[in-house]
Amino acid sequence: MGQPKDRAGAGGVAKAKPTFFGCYLIGSRNPAMKGRSYVGFTVNPARRLQQHNGVLTAGAKYTKRLRPCEMILIVHGFPSKIQALQFEWAWQKPRLSRAVRDVAKTLGLSDRSSSLPNKIKLVMAMLHISPWQHLPL
Repeated sequence: MGQPKDRAGAGGVAKAKPTFFGCYLIGSRNPAMKGRSYVGFTVNPARRLQQHNGVLTAGAKYTKRLRPCEMILIVHGFPSKIQALQFEWAWQKPRLSRAVRDVAKTLGLSDRSSSLPNKIKLVMAMLHISPWQHLPL
């Protein structure tokens, strides 16, 4: 990954442009939610995991019931935020995604499949199909 590029923000203060765009899979360590997972997007995995675990406030309402959570895997190397968000959406909604629906059907997965093994199988398959197979992920 390249160095962050500086750009002037409000008041002439330089802001670092993010160069890390990743999609992640977290799993619940809560015995009552064993095997449940969540897929998301982030530019800062450590901070995002803290948000999911309630250490930091803001932005992790859906996963409150899964706490405590652990980061299972991160897919990174996307050239842009848009491409990472498209990957995240396809991973979350495999039956709606034109790129992924055939793979999801072959694997017998639905959009409601939130188990860790199913999400891992799906992401491994996604890395070998277009448009992501040509990216350095």
